Amino acid sequence: TAKLFSSLTTFVNALEATGLDEDLSPPFGNGPFTVFAPTNSAFDELPDDLVDCLSKPENKAELSYLLTYHVAPGIFTSSELRNGMTVRNLEGNLLSVNESGDVLRINNSRIMNANIFASNGVIHTIDSVIIPSDFNVPAFLQICRDNDDDDDDDDDDTSRLDIPTTAKLFSSLTTFVNALEATGLDEDLSPPFGNGPFTVFAPTNSAFDELPDDLVDCLRKPENERELGFILFYHVVSGRITSSGLRDDMTLENLDSISLSVEKDGNVIRINDSRITNADILASNGVIHIIDSVIVPAEFDIPEFLRFCKGNNDDDDDDDNEDNDFNDNDDDDDDDSNDSNDDDDDSNDSDDD
Repeated sequence: TAKLFSSLTTFVNALEATGLDEDLSPPFGNGPFTVFAPTNSAFDELPDDLVDCLSKPENKAELSYLLTYHVAPGIFTSSELRNGMTVRNLEGNLLSVNESGDVLRINNSRIMNANIFASNGVIHTIDSVIIPSDFNVPAFLQICRDNDDDDDDDDDDTSRLDIPTTAKLFSSLTTFVNALEATGLDEDLSPPFGNGPFTVFAPTNSAFDELPDDLVDCLRKPENERELGFILFYHVVSGRITSSGLRDDMTLENLDSISLSVEKDGNVIRINDSRITNADILASNGVIHIIDSVIVPAEFDIPEFLRFCKGNNDDDDDDDNEDNDFNDNDDDDDDDSNDSNDDDDDSNDSDDD
């Protein structure tokens, strides 16, 4: 149906480039879906080079994330979109509805042509592209420009970044990245030490915020680096497993040789109880799936760990800064290769979006 509208050519081409046209068409995409489709002019108004960078094969995951951000399960006609309501998209994010007279907006995007019905849903054309709040456009563009010399190698992993560097592109993963650096696991997940491939289930900043306050405080203490590392590595699996390879009821073995369960119900995929909110972020040495909660190992005795930690509080008046930074500068035992991480950690004190 979208192909019938010349104003949606860019959107349609992007769907086809990522394969999402099949995901939104029977038999794979029976729906129903509500699609907020940006016009060609909307894509033209994006920052220079962003469309070109998103069109590169190695950035297919980022383009897919941007597109599916505009799709919600179910049918919402304009009469059902009421002022102040929120609509949850396929990524699990909430889109806000604002109505003022005859003007209807999704986030800040105005609906221009409403209620274009299709066999498996409805399309509303909008006047601007909705950029996810956790998509760091400046950082993404900088990395893309730095890799321009690798355009001839777009088919291989050599034009991609390693897992920790790729994770840095997403402001929603600041806490996770800082925790990797605090434990030195960023090196274990980067060549030459960590060639992989790996599949990483990366919790968001909000996921860490939902942990008990005392647990975060204790995990960030230098003497508890081993416990923090154990929790982080619990989220890493050997091999590159994309969302299409995650099947319902399968089990994965993480780097600690512990099984993780997979539940798949339509577009919703869970690892143990953690929902994947952004899938298939490809890196040179694996793939990242962003999840909405931290997977706490069953054998990790939180009450006992907290009792032990609180018992040592009198001796632990360190120079900690903020609760969720994992940015302690207590790397005296590390070799010189970690010195640069201390400076990076200091610059990342603000984790949450």
